[in-house]
Order: sequence, then structure tokens, then C-alpha cells
Amino acid sequence: MASGTVNAPVRTGSETLLERAPGTERSRTALDGSSTTSSMDGARHRSPDRILLAIVLAVVVLVPLAISQLEVRPDRITVGTVVVSILLVSGSIALPALILSRWQAADR
Repeated sequence: MASGTVNAPVRTGSETLLERAPGTERSRTALDGSSTTSSMDGARHRSPDRILLAIVLAVVVLVPLAISQLEVRPDRITVGTVVVSILLVSGSIALPALILSRWQAADR
């Protein structure tokens, strides 16, 4: 059976739900078109500030580690140069986003 196809109707209480194949959707779709979501969705929600802070802290830790462990040469492209470049670009995007989101939250 193809991915995303309806397996079988499932009866829960007074409504009939169509359960999707595993891994295709988190929510179930009722036969009338409405959808229900599980309570786990709310528990997995993380604030963007925490994600940005985690990225910035990871960059601060991983850049010196990558520089000390990998070969980084400015005149050649090496694995270390690519790894450090990706980390620096990620940090240069995440740090201003973190600062601006905190600034915006302080104005509210």
C-alpha cells in the first residue's frame, strides 16, 4: 500500500477517524474532514529563543573544537575549513536573530 493512504476507519466514541499510515501525519482526520491532534504536540513545542540560544552555544563550543581537531587552511578547501565555515555562518545568522527576538520580546 502506498505511503499516506488510509489504512482503516477507527471508531473512538461517537466519531469515526481515518488513521493514516505510520510516519505520514501526526494528526488523525475524522470522516467529516475535521482533524484531531494528540496532546504530545504541545509537549514538543519549544520556544524559538531556546533553539537560537542552543545554536549559538553549540557554535561557541564547536568552532574552537573544530579548529583544534581538524585541518583548517585559508589557502585550501579542506573538511575542517568547510565545517568551520558552516558553523560560523550558522552562528552569524543565529546570534542576530536571538538578539532581535529578545529585543522584540522586551518591547511587548
